[in-house]
Amino acid sequence: MRTSKIITFLSLIVVALMFSQCEVQRSGCTDPSASNYDVAADYDDGSCVYGVDPGDDDQPDLEGNLYVTNETEEILYLYKDFALISSIPAKSTNFLINIPNPELAICKLQIWKASDVEDWNNPDIANVYRQWSVALSNTTLVNERANWLITDNDSYVGSGTLNLTYPSIDEYGQAVIYQVDVYLNSQEGAKIASLQPGISQKKVSVDYGVHYLYFHYWYSDPNSTTGEITDIGWDQENDVVINAGHTSADITIPFYSSNIGKYGELTVYNETSKAITIYADDALIESIAKLDGSTQGLSVIPAMNYTTFLIPVSTYSIIAKSIDGSSIIDNFVGIDILQDENAVLHAGVNLQSVSVINSTSENLLVCTPQGDYLGQFIKPGQSTSLFEIQDTITLLMVMTPDKLKSKIISAGTNVYVTELETQVSVDFQIITPWSISTDNVYQSTNIYASSSTSMIASLDAPKEVTISFDYKVSSELNYDYMSFSVDSLVVITKLSGEIDWTTYSIKVASGKHLLEWKYQKDSMIDGGSDFAQIRNIRIE
Repeated sequence: MRTSKIITFLSLIVVALMFSQCEVQRSGCTDPSASNYDVAADYDDGSCVYGVDPGDDDQPDLEGNLYVTNETEEILYLYKDFALISSIPAKSTNFLINIPNPELAICKLQIWKASDVEDWNNPDIANVYRQWSVALSNTTLVNERANWLITDNDSYVGSGTLNLTYPSIDEYGQAVIYQVDVYLNSQEGAKIASLQPGISQKKVSVDYGVHYLYFHYWYSDPNSTTGEITDIGWDQENDVVINAGHTSADITIPFYSSNIGKYGELTVYNETSKAITIYADDALIESIAKLDGSTQGLSVIPAMNYTTFLIPVSTYSIIAKSIDGSSIIDNFVGIDILQDENAVLHAGVNLQSVSVINSTSENLLVCTPQGDYLGQFIKPGQSTSLFEIQDTITLLMVMTPDKLKSKIISAGTNVYVTELETQVSVDFQIITPWSISTDNVYQSTNIYASSSTSMIASLDAPKEVTISFDYKVSSELNYDYMSFSVDSLVVITKLSGEIDWTTYSIKVASGKHLLEWKYQKDSMIDGGSDFAQIRNIRIE
């Protein structure tokens, strides 16, 4: 009995020793450099993770140079030269990514579907979903961002680039005001870009194939408080080929012809001794004029005065009537109001009837020799109806809307224009003007003693030109004076006292110049009316 107990005890000891030598082995990641390293793991089970899953951080950048639109149902991984850049959520539009490219080098971009990537630090090139070589912008400006559209088309064989350009000036030399959205292959297809006028070479990736581009034009008045969008219309471009032999295509987006949102100026001079009322097509002109919070659009013009109206682009009969509307003073028929042009009419003077026939291949504006637009726009091969101008005008000038070609003609009926002369385009801008009166006289601003005031203008001339202007001075003799300089070289110096209107001219060479009219005072006494005045600045 005693022997049996001893044997049982020894057996228990043996079993305990066996269990103590056979602890359960724990599996896991045994690599300390992995993000999921398990210090308690006894052997590696292949589950080590290196870095953070890009799918866990799929927020767009706040600024960037690349939009990616992911039309697939999967998360995408974006790489540059096989280095991970970002992940893009499924079904995301215009996901913004910043890929610095200071040298404007060609960037080689790759896309993998997340489901095809086992190790995002080393994706298998055999599973790459899309690739694109593109010169990304070195800025994050909105209009320079490239667009990459990723679709569910698994028959992918390559991608190319559309270089989209939308000019800011149309074929008539007028500013383009409509914005445009670009759709691929149908009006209901993928929107691959949105462009404002003036955008050049906006890059968009599309897969190889023959594509149709659909352009949707729309307008939003920048002065509106509602932000309302007006649909303008559609245009399209067919058979745009992108393939291995033609990896890029330059696309200039066409202009859309519409007057929606377009305004032009009409200036009416009242040359009578009484106030007059202006009508456009039998309605008070203020009913269509854009007021912009001022009284500029009111229909009544005082005696010997003028008003400039901003009205929609169209063709009108402009009627000047007595203040009570009972009698017609003048009726100007067929006045073409154009965007960016100011039609000038004179009411209450002796008029003559003229007409012009355009036998050239250009659109033409009919103007005075001084360049005042008379409200007549003529397409090639067409003519004006009889229209009224001042009987003192003996010559007219016709010019192209871009002001690059013109011709001086006689003022008469059935005057033919058969040829034009090329003009030299001079860019002249007053950068810091003095105050200007209603009769277009610039006057130096009021200043204190021992100070000065300047009016500065820039001039860019392709050839030698003559600068002319009239000046008038009323100041303390020999102490407060006006001067004029070209490129810091003073050419008129110390004009003071009482000087009535005097004309000055000077020739300047081709190139860019800075012009400065300056009025300067000493530290003590004022004299005269204490000003310098400038008018009739001409570049010839």
